[in-house]
Amino acid sequence: MGQKEADSSIRSRLYKALIVPLIILILVDAFIGYEMAHRFAAQAYDEALQLVAEDCLDQIQSVHVSEIATHPHLSRLFTAVPRQLVYRSLFDSNNQLIIGAPIPAPYTGDLSSTIKDQTQREWTIYNGMVGDRPVRIMQIAVDSSASAVLRVAEDGSRSVELERLIHSLVLVPQLILLGALLWIIQQAVSHGLSPMRRLGGLIASLKGEASLRSMSRQIPAEAKPLVEAIDQLLDRLNAARGLQDRFIADAAHQLKTPLAAIITYGELLQRSELDHQQRRSLERLQAGSERLSRMLKQLLAYMRNSPESPKLVSLQTVNLSNLVQEAALDWAPRAIAQNLDFGVHRIATDVCLSADPMRLREMLDNLIDNALRYSAEGGQVSVSLLAGSWFCILVEDSAPIIQATERDRIFERFYRIPGTSQDGSGLGLAIVRDIASLHGASVEVRPRSTATGNCFEVRFPINPQASS
Repeated sequence: MGQKEADSSIRSRLYKALIVPLIILILVDAFIGYEMAHRFAAQAYDEALQLVAEDCLDQIQSVHVSEIATHPHLSRLFTAVPRQLVYRSLFDSNNQLIIGAPIPAPYTGDLSSTIKDQTQREWTIYNGMVGDRPVRIMQIAVDSSASAVLRVAEDGSRSVELERLIHSLVLVPQLILLGALLWIIQQAVSHGLSPMRRLGGLIASLKGEASLRSMSRQIPAEAKPLVEAIDQLLDRLNAARGLQDRFIADAAHQLKTPLAAIITYGELLQRSELDHQQRRSLERLQAGSERLSRMLKQLLAYMRNSPESPKLVSLQTVNLSNLVQEAALDWAPRAIAQNLDFGVHRIATDVCLSADPMRLREMLDNLIDNALRYSAEGGQVSVSLLAGSWFCILVEDSAPIIQATERDRIFERFYRIPGTSQDGSGLGLAIVRDIASLHGASVEVRPRSTATGNCFEVRFPINPQASS
């Protein structure tokens, strides 16, 4: 999966399209540079050797061949000095050494070449060995009768050193250039993809029925077809969501009237004389009516508080301490009926904030109802209000611990944990999350620290302002 994502990345494709050809070009350039350095070093080396050989030839041409061996200056010139880099020798027409170092003649099949100097004298150039040292040799006949042959050799290590020097002078700038080009490519790719990051931010910032059309100046031309497709999709989603919301709201409102009649007639029937079977059927009817009534109330509450709905928040100063205690008192009878240990654990006094009291009470009712509904008989449910750097409402229960993988999903609408046996619509905690969001608060759930169960925490900033 990770490999497929990497292959589909625009950044990786750009890098492959730019860096691979660049590396190939650098390698080709390095090879050409190496060959050029090799040829340049060989040419410079041969030219220097030729100057030495021409000087030696000029000196011996003024002396007869038979006197060279006894001539003091030429004798020193042809004497091989240990560790010297230039060797000179003179051979007769039978290739017998007259004076100097034992420089070999070219063998048949050796790579050799001929060049002419400014006086049109023809020189033979080839490679050989003097002792255990590889040398470059230049050979020329001393006179037109070829009675003697001059050979001048130079140690090949000087050519190798020259090649290395040229390579270093060429390679270092190439490495610097390669690094600079890679940096330029990285900056260019990042700069080229920055509009895509901005586009992602714009898409993430969309709220309600907003679209990207109003932000066309901030969108690059290449991304406009994608933006248009996204806007068309958003339009279809908004239309579908509007139809769904209207249907839910209309259905909930339409069902309230007949449901009220059912509940009323059910209460009237309770006063009649009924046999055991009829009374059991009536109890089931009333229980179903109550569940349906609760679901309709939650649907309407969700539509009123959902992020997509108009946020008509009525802000006023609310004494949160009193609100929490009132909610706890109202739910106490049901807790007693379920044989639950229910009460107010800790309440900070005179905690006031700017909020919508009706929505806060609705949020508290859903949290307490959720705790009572899922706590087993004989369990504990408590409500607390803490004041510090935050205002925190805590509702703790003794229900089965919600696993970490489910703690975010339970706040999604219509989501219920698999295997839950209690009745419910899956909207209560979604309503809690939306009301908290309207007041700039956060809501989360975690296991209780002192006993089995869960702790739902709604955290308000000290001076929260409801969204308008």
